[in-house]
Amino acid sequence: MGRNKKTEKQTVFGLRTDHMSEEVYNCLEQKARSKKLSTYIIKLVEQDLTQKDPFDTKKELLKVSKNQEQMMNAIKQITQAISNLPTAPVSAVLVQSGENTSNSLADDLLKDVGQMGQLVTSTNITGSLDKDDLEDCDF
Repeated sequence: MGRNKKTEKQTVFGLRTDHMSEEVYNCLEQKARSKKLSTYIIKLVEQDLTQKDPFDTKKELLKVSKNQEQMMNAIKQITQAISNLPTAPVSAVLVQSGENTSNSLADDLLKDVGQMGQLVTSTNITGSLDKDDLEDCDF
């Protein structure tokens, strides 16, 4: 017993309010009083019609896992490529002083670095900051 196709749309749809929670009823009542209920319902239906497939947690986790695996492989390749690079040439200062000349690139770059957060310099810093210097940060 199918419905006959009607060329005209019905102007009113009924809702059974005894099957909805107070919260839902109050929300719909508020929309109706502000004359925004029909717009609200139309937007909800349009949103449902244009919405993509429901969110599939398993599918998304598999995608994330595959991406993580690809990133880890890329990191391994980059690490391998870096480790295959020749070490940095030993500076003339090290050769003249007779220090160990088999330093790796990392050792050479990190030899003058102190603990994190420390300023490594032998220069005394002098000067002052004006109030204007503190207000106009250019970074």
